[in-house]
Amino acid sequence: MTILKAILGVTAAILLSAACNDSDGPAKPARGITTIDDLLVRACELAGDCGTSTDAQIAQCPANLLLELDAGDLAELDGFLALSKSTQDSILACFADAVCGRFGGSVLNMSDSDLMDPLRGCP
Repeated sequence: MTILKAILGVTAAILLSAACNDSDGPAKPARGITTIDDLLVRACELAGDCGTSTDAQIAQCPANLLLELDAGDLAELDGFLALSKSTQDSILACFADAVCGRFGGSVLNMSDSDLMDPLRGCP
């Protein structure tokens, strides 16, 4: 019986150690925004934080903005996707401050210039 308890104790220790051990190798670098759709979602979330937008309006916002963007705007946004996560985060923090007050409360009132002008103005 003592041998069985010892085996069970060792097995439990091994399982506990394996559960707590990160054996997946080195940590992967955090990924930034990788699609224009995800960028529009994030921009609408940030704009929604400074107005009276409902969750439904924030959810509808990316599709509305996408319809307003021309090929040049999309090319600029595509360039944003190539930036490092830290640069993207810095630009989005600047955007969050700059976009408030531009569109009159509801993100459904946001225009392409309400998106693009603050993004262009952020380092």
